Amino acid sequence: MVRVLDVIDGMGMDEPFRCYYDRKTDQVVWSALDELEAAEESNDDDELADIAGKTENGNEDSIKIALDIVKDDGAEYVPLPTQWDIDEYSIMADFAAGLRDSQMKDRIWRGLQGTEAFRRFKQNIQRYEVADEWYQFRDERLHEIASEWADENSVPIDMSEESTELPTAS
Repeated sequence: MVRVLDVIDGMGMDEPFRCYYDRKTDQVVWSALDELEAAEESNDDDELADIAGKTENGNEDSIKIALDIVKDDGAEYVPLPTQWDIDEYSIMADFAAGLRDSQMKDRIWRGLQGTEAFRRFKQNIQRYEVADEWYQFRDERLHEIASEWADENSVPIDMSEESTELPTAS
C-alpha cells in the first residue's frame, strides 16, 4: 500500500521527471525524461554504462528503473498524474468562487485573469490573509485527485497522513 503523501509528492514533480507507482514494491519511483528516452532508444545488447552515458546524470541504477518502466506493459508501473492532469488553475478558481467576502472574491477572481495569474493569486491570498485556507483547500483537492487515481488504477493507497519518519534526537 502506497502512502497518499508519497503520491502527492510525486504528482508535484516537475519536468524533467516522471513519477510512477511500482506495484511490486508499493512505492513511488521516478525517472528523468532523458533516462526514459535513452532507455526507449536502447537495444537489448546495449551495456548499462553505455545507456547511462547518454543521460545527464549517467547513473546506472536510474537507467535500470527507466529500462524497467519502458519495457513494462503497464502492469507494474502506473504513471502518476502530472501537473497537467491536476490543473491548479481550476483549483484556484474554485477556491476563489467559494470565498464569502465578495470584495475579496472579486479581487482574487480578477487576479486570475490574464498573464501572471499564478503570481497575482499568491499575492492576493497573502494580502487578504487567506493563504492558510488556500493551502488547506489545495491539499484537500490533491488528496481527492490521488484517491481518484488510486481507484481508477486499482492501487491500494493509505490515506492517513501519519509520518513514517523516525523522530530526531534532541
